[in-house]
Amino acid sequence: MRTETKKKLTKREFISALNSRLDAFAHGDLKAAILHRAQSLPSGERRRFLDIFRSPPESKRAPSKGNDLDLLLQEIREFGQRTEAYEYSDGWGWDHDLHDERAWGDESWTDEVDAFFDSIDTLYFAREFAGARQAFEALFDVFWGGVEEGQLPGNDPEEMIDTDLDESAAKYLRCVYLTETISDRSKALYKAISQQYYTPHIVSIEGMIDADSEDLPDMDRFASDWQVYLTRKGKGAHANHLLREAARLFADRQGLERLALEKGKMYPGLFVEWLIALEGDGSHKKIIDAALIGLETLPKHLKIRAGIADRLRKAATVLRKKKLILKGLRETFYASPSVERLLDFVDSAKSKRERLDLIEGALNHFGEMEKRSVRSSSDDFESSPDLAEVRVNEDLITICHILKGDYTTLSALMDRSDSLGWYYGDNPNRLVVPFFLFARWNREKPVKANLTELLESMASSRSRAALFDILSEFEGELGAEDTPTVVEPQKRLAAWLDRTLTEIPISEQNRESFFLSALKAVEKRVQAIVGGKHRKSYWKAAQLIAAVAETEWNSGRMSSGQALIEKYMKKFNRHRAFKTELTSAVNKSQLDAVST
Repeated sequence: MRTETKKKLTKREFISALNSRLDAFAHGDLKAAILHRAQSLPSGERRRFLDIFRSPPESKRAPSKGNDLDLLLQEIREFGQRTEAYEYSDGWGWDHDLHDERAWGDESWTDEVDAFFDSIDTLYFAREFAGARQAFEALFDVFWGGVEEGQLPGNDPEEMIDTDLDESAAKYLRCVYLTETISDRSKALYKAISQQYYTPHIVSIEGMIDADSEDLPDMDRFASDWQVYLTRKGKGAHANHLLREAARLFADRQGLERLALEKGKMYPGLFVEWLIALEGDGSHKKIIDAALIGLETLPKHLKIRAGIADRLRKAATVLRKKKLILKGLRETFYASPSVERLLDFVDSAKSKRERLDLIEGALNHFGEMEKRSVRSSSDDFESSPDLAEVRVNEDLITICHILKGDYTTLSALMDRSDSLGWYYGDNPNRLVVPFFLFARWNREKPVKANLTELLESMASSRSRAALFDILSEFEGELGAEDTPTVVEPQKRLAAWLDRTLTEIPISEQNRESFFLSALKAVEKRVQAIVGGKHRKSYWKAAQLIAAVAETEWNSGRMSSGQALIEKYMKKFNRHRAFKTELTSAVNKSQLDAVST
């Protein structure tokens, strides 16, 4: 989600802001401000502060000699040889504070790396860009290789050095830009960015532009060449990320529209960039038109459709376009399926018939997505996240069947499901068993503790985790106001379960049959957990037994519930830990105490 964060000032921003502030001072006022700052300096910083006014401006530094560069490159090579020989590293070991393995050893390498970067900066500020480029490439190769292989020990090597790697990478790209011919710049920059594979977040054209206060030459020509070059690189993550950045940096509204229409099917993120630009203009009608084109153009199986559909919904809400609001809700739910979005979807229905039609349409859509996921391979690590495909969560399909009243289908699922793995994989019993216990509950009385916890888990756990896994794919595409509702989704779902059972009632005979099937599933699971000595799951078995006992008590069958509890107390009499968990669950239910 896009949030407001306080980012570092780039050099361009810093110099621009400083110039503006300095221009606001008269000479006497500026001198007074400097003297005032000097008065407050600690004694240890005074000489360094004085040196600021004695050193010549960076642009007037004497160029370094060729043998200085040769010496620097030789020193970097020798440093690389020492790292490859593991002179600094004692090998990998467990870090109890980090709870992970890391390389241990002599961490004095950080001083050497910082010194090398300082030497490269001297070349850079002397405008010896070819030499600085050579040195940057040599040092980055040693540094990132050492980090990968554990040759440079430490908890977080990137944070251990004083050098700002963001700025160093940006200055390196400027060196590449300034030392290549116009026709070769795009290819050289793409190669340089691709080789910085550990730090894609800090290597960007925008960073390159803002790394210095001086304008880069021939930017108009480069902007055009760069976008053409990237569209020829295929669907890789690097090309996609850089093309979206290029669209933001160099294309106006018409240019963004043209790029999206021409290249959006291959690079879906261009539609999002176009919509973001239109949001800046505040034209809701244009947002709707662009979002509809995006949804019409992009395949149904892409997750990124959620970001487009959600913008359609927001714009349609402002303009009170009811059909388009529903379309936005539906398409967002299809591309970013979750319990919360399902409930938003069914809330939009004006009647029971309309709601059932919406759910049936969702089940048909997810069926098609499941067929596709069986046919297609998993997402390629190298492919763009904008091409990530929807993966349907089985919990959500089960809840759709519940809200649609497919009780016979649900009972069949329950009967053939495994006893273990309810909270992992695609086992529906975590949802279906609590639902059929609730279906038998006299809802004029409040639901007891253990069944309440089981019902609450239906709207959380795997379904909820899957939602945020999906949204992580849309970093920066959904605004902070689009964060899904996370306040008490359990209560929303519980209300819908109650409403479903009211509008699509189960006959008394079927309620009893479904309850007995649920009881059978519970007893099989208890046997598998406790009989199999899965001690960490004893609480789950105890919770289920107590929930069944609560349901029996609610129906006026206190003796049946009590008999069930006593049955398992006796059956697993030697399993003290389980008996403790069962006693605790029963006490939480406020049922009659049982003998242990």
